[in-house]
Amino acid sequence: MRRPTRRTPRLTPPTNIAFVDEIGTDANNYAIYIPAQGQPGWAGAPITYVFISDGPGPAVVPEPITLAGFGLLSLLGGARFGLGRMRRKA
Repeated sequence: MRRPTRRTPRLTPPTNIAFVDEIGTDANNYAIYIPAQGQPGWAGAPITYVFISDGPGPAVVPEPITLAGFGLLSLLGGARFGLGRMRRKA
């Protein structure tokens, strides 16, 4: 019995692409994008997108690992608090 050959689907490159230049210094970079009708991001009404890549001072948007670490510490702290209350009741 002959096994069917696996074929990967052809991926067509996207045709609706927008490029945006960054504005600002190395310490404070951002980009503004205002799509026209038919462009990526068009929502049926005028809309403005502001992309922030760098910010002054501490990170404007925390890194994902920071959020994961905070969640893990919160979970462990909550579990410790709950176990402490259970032991006191017994």
